[in-house]
Amino acid sequence: MKVPELDEVLWDRIRTLDPATQHLLYLLCVSGKPIPFDTAKVAAQMIRRTATQHIDVLRIGQLVRSKGSGDTTTVEPYHDRVRESVISHLDQKQQRILHKQLAQALLRSASYDLEGLDQENLDLEALVDHWRMAGKPVQAAYYAVKAGDKAMSSFAFENAVHYYRFALEHDPPEKPEERSKLNERLGDALASAGRGKEAADTYLNAVEYAPLEDRFELRRAAAAQLLRSGYMREGVKTLEIVMNDAGITFLSDPRVIVTLFLLTRGRLGLRGYKFHPTDEDTISEKELRRQNTLWDVAMCFGMVDVLRGAYYSSMLLVEALKIGVPERVARALALETVYISTSGLSKRKNVHEALQLCQTLAIESGSPKAMFRAKVSECASHVMLGEFYEAYKVSPQLEVALEQYSDVFWEKSSAEIWTVWSLCHTGMFRELRERMPRYLQDANSRGDRYAVTNLTLGLPNLYWLIDDDPETAIRLSDEVIERWGRESFQLQDYYYMLGVSNAMLYQGRSPHELIESNWKYLRRAQLLRTQIIRLEALHLRARASLKEGILRKAKKHARQMLKDNAAWANPLAQLVLAGVAAVQGEKDEAGLLLADARDHFNKNHQHHYAMIANWQLGKLIGGEEGQALIHEAEAWATSQEIRNWPAFANMLAPGFAGE
Repeated sequence: MKVPELDEVLWDRIRTLDPATQHLLYLLCVSGKPIPFDTAKVAAQMIRRTATQHIDVLRIGQLVRSKGSGDTTTVEPYHDRVRESVISHLDQKQQRILHKQLAQALLRSASYDLEGLDQENLDLEALVDHWRMAGKPVQAAYYAVKAGDKAMSSFAFENAVHYYRFALEHDPPEKPEERSKLNERLGDALASAGRGKEAADTYLNAVEYAPLEDRFELRRAAAAQLLRSGYMREGVKTLEIVMNDAGITFLSDPRVIVTLFLLTRGRLGLRGYKFHPTDEDTISEKELRRQNTLWDVAMCFGMVDVLRGAYYSSMLLVEALKIGVPERVARALALETVYISTSGLSKRKNVHEALQLCQTLAIESGSPKAMFRAKVSECASHVMLGEFYEAYKVSPQLEVALEQYSDVFWEKSSAEIWTVWSLCHTGMFRELRERMPRYLQDANSRGDRYAVTNLTLGLPNLYWLIDDDPETAIRLSDEVIERWGRESFQLQDYYYMLGVSNAMLYQGRSPHELIESNWKYLRRAQLLRTQIIRLEALHLRARASLKEGILRKAKKHARQMLKDNAAWANPLAQLVLAGVAAVQGEKDEAGLLLADARDHFNKNHQHHYAMIANWQLGKLIGGEEGQALIHEAEAWATSQEIRNWPAFANMLAPGFAGE
């Protein structure tokens, strides 16, 4: 004898119910989620007592269940199998009618305030779904816009994207201005969700329908999103139009930029940071346009084209001080602090002066974003000054601050990049292993080319080397620099040279040709004016020369490093000179240099270099003392999860025996 299927048993019970009870059950099953008792009652066109009686019948039959009490009571099918059984026996026409009844019930049972329908407590998401399933796209689109607005106000940006897109796809406004506004809303939602390229495309789409007076801000928003997300070629093309409309010249000739930059710095030096505070609403629209455009240019180019970024950053500060709005001055000073720090330790006092004023103004403004930017600036300036451990100590504060925002993705990415560089400089590779996958996954999911590129090239590329995977390090570097898209040698080209050269040294190959072929471009781009880049590049050049066996050049580059007298870089130069001495058979000299370098590395929290110096020193002196130093270094490497310590150590300190 055939045993009936559970679905058949359920349906046999359901179809024996009286029509009113059946109808109520159908509504609950089609709803897709628990619904308030009052909504179910209205949808079924029942009074409370009658609805309660029917619900009791269904509950006793274990077909529905309720939760809560009083006004908070919700009702739903007892089990998913009940819902599935009912829906499988309803045709599309029946389901559309039920969804329409639910949508109408949601509106009828909603509360009203002085301004009309109380949308705050209305289930707009359910309303959109029911109108859609009822085959009423116009009504669904109408409430999708309201659902998008509600999602934006509660920082649920991905939800807002979904609903605005739904509205545009199912009932695009006929009036051009209304269509532009809806596209702008979608662009804002995408930008707030960190999806910069999609946001830019949407803003540019809005431009097509916008009245003339709105087009500037839409183009500016598009340019900013393109640049912030690393789409440089497209971003610059749009930016040139925006800058022209704002009365700002886009400069491309490095010689002109240098000349105007020096003049602007001279003006700034003469006037200082003094200003007369004023309110934002006293500033003309023309001045605000210039300020906002200069901010976008200076911020986005600061991490790409250092010279151009420095010029527009200085220009931004001069005009912000002239206008006198404290929050805008604080914003400009956040960039100024980082710019000054590029000169290195000789400007530490000036950096601290600018940073202190920036932080004071940010606090006085009461703007959380201004305070966050000041904190990012503090972290960045510590890195630029070579105070890597101090930068690392700021990073937890940045993470706490980031939890308060969901719409500062460029600043978030920059903070993560500075944090990663501080980890690489201090040898905290176990923590690097933990952070990098999170950062890269987030950036990739948002299509953030800026973050992905800067988390792949340069020192962050060590992430793959500590995993003993130089092939992936080089392949990913090639891929991201190919996608970057630029017209001139930029900071990312230097980072590419640094990361790939390290990977080649790790493999036991010499990157001498790669470095020398790029050196003239590095110089022309004025990147060597930045102390940390100059010293890193010289150290890389010295290591490549040592690997190539060109000892004279290795010594020359190490001595050039010593001229800066930077506490963090001096022992790096000593490490190179120790390698030269070891190659020349000057064992005692090499030992003295290694021991001195190790002590300074420890003092500066450059732990990996201290262990490398220990390891090379241990190999050099041999015996029990040497073995103890070697074991200490190798134990540390194991604790930091460095897979191939000899290859890693010889990459950063070539020239010693056993390489």
